[in-house]
Amino acid sequence: MPQLTTQNRQKIVSLLQTTISGYPRPDDVEGLGLLRREIVHALGLAGVGDENNIFGKHIQPGQSVVIKPNWVREDDGSWSDALITHSSLIAATVSLVQPALQGRGTITIADAPIQGADWERLLAFNRINEYLEALRQPGWLPVDIIDLRMVRTRFDSLGRRTMLDETPGDPLGYCLIDLKDKSALEPISNDSSLFEVSGYDQKTTINSHAPGKHQYLISKTVLSSEVVINMPKLKTHKKAGMTCCLKNMVGINGKKEYLPHHRRGGSGQGGDEYPGRGIYNKTERSVIEALATMPKPVGKFILLVGVAFKRVLRTLSKVPSLKASSASRHHFDIGEGSWHGNDTIWRTVNDLNKILIFADKNGILKPARQRVQINLVDAIIAGEGEGPLEPAAKAVGCIIAGLDAAAGDAAACWLMGYDHNKIPALRESLADGKYPLSDVSYHDMTVSSNKPEWNDKINQLPKSGFNFTPPKGWGGHIEG
Repeated sequence: MPQLTTQNRQKIVSLLQTTISGYPRPDDVEGLGLLRREIVHALGLAGVGDENNIFGKHIQPGQSVVIKPNWVREDDGSWSDALITHSSLIAATVSLVQPALQGRGTITIADAPIQGADWERLLAFNRINEYLEALRQPGWLPVDIIDLRMVRTRFDSLGRRTMLDETPGDPLGYCLIDLKDKSALEPISNDSSLFEVSGYDQKTTINSHAPGKHQYLISKTVLSSEVVINMPKLKTHKKAGMTCCLKNMVGINGKKEYLPHHRRGGSGQGGDEYPGRGIYNKTERSVIEALATMPKPVGKFILLVGVAFKRVLRTLSKVPSLKASSASRHHFDIGEGSWHGNDTIWRTVNDLNKILIFADKNGILKPARQRVQINLVDAIIAGEGEGPLEPAAKAVGCIIAGLDAAAGDAAACWLMGYDHNKIPALRESLADGKYPLSDVSYHDMTVSSNKPEWNDKINQLPKSGFNFTPPKGWGGHIEG
């Protein structure tokens, strides 16, 4: 490993091939100890700190530390360890933060899952409190665990939103931050009425985003912190191609309605919800919107008819003689911005990273970085296919670490077998001017690893061989 200086430390991202094949249980003291040592090893390779106090260079006594995992939702038993950041890594990281704070300061684990997620079930599923208790030492600071959502959604048996329950949310409240013309969304805001997030109130979205106005509702707990430890789960993502360090910042916002995910309509109509003019997508959407206004018994009948109708449409969409575009036929099942032509979500992601890096405690953008960000990626068991909500588990056995989120994503992209230029959030993070999301050019990003063949600049590395299966809307596009 090269000697690290202040100038080159940001260039280094570590890629540790662990000896761990799975995650330890809360009662597996030996396994948790091994995992803790592997985390220290990964952070050390990245130049984050010294083995005896790995976070000591960046975390000072009395500071506020936020740990931001990917807790997108609870599992229903189908996606196992590929869905969320595993609690064994989170708890082990907490155990490494504690010595740096020396009994003074705060530690908060915080995220905003999707609105339909059940927070209590999520905590029961991930067993975070059991893991924290297993590693607890005398004199530890308490650890706060916060659901950053302002509301939680309830759905009926048809999948229709029936109720919005207010949640306690961030105890420090939220800051409404307007990026104005500094937003990455500004160039596509001329018809801001197209901005939307499927299943959420579009009025809030378009009221928050218009030419010269781009508002986000950001957690004050995050803004008031001196250090954010970003702990994403490495997965594919139907709308963004992949989710890692950059995409994980979606969870610092209190209401998803403030986050444009796509523009309504097909690419042939000025939107980016699906390819082409999408006559089949439009028909399906019309049926779904009609269901939302119908009484439940009628809705159930229409739903059954709709399922049968969709099967017919899927068959018809494959008939070349019909007047649908080839893209529309090929991507019949692609909707809600879940394809490589989505030109909206990356802009929202990069706006949130801009806020995290440059917004002060009052939400004002400053020229200099306002807090330390340490990235620690759970890629021990990653997710491929139809992530982020329905990923297939992929055993990778890696931990990625570093001080630069874009460099972390670049290493993850290489590991997955993807072309970094085909991941818009990553590509554009390297080109952002006045408020750069990375201090490093792609050609200078360097991997430090315990595997000799992985020690090189990222653009010089051989193929990793993991070859993640991309989401179907990205297949044939992002593979490197």
